[in-house]
Amino acid sequence: MNGLSFTNGVLIYGTVELLERNETWEVAEYAKGYIAIGDDGGGMVFLMNRQGEDGHVFAVDCGDMNPQHATLITSDLNKWLQDGCQLETI
Repeated sequence: MNGLSFTNGVLIYGTVELLERNETWEVAEYAKGYIAIGDDGGGMVFLMNRQGEDGHVFAVDCGDMNPQHATLITSDLNKWLQDGCQLETI
């Protein structure tokens, strides 16, 4: 997949953005074990566990990448994508 953007401002990174954003925000240092997969265009970053096996997506402020401060957005990445990446937390 080479990225997706939605009318609600959500951007799911393509391959180039994925690498660049994770390096820029130093995700490996501040959110160990997670990877940033997108953002909402307003300062919230979407994180997934690097293993990605459970499909959970979390939102965290880009100024505080600590996963302990994140909010669960969805427990099913595929369904979230199909539903247009709605930002209602579960």
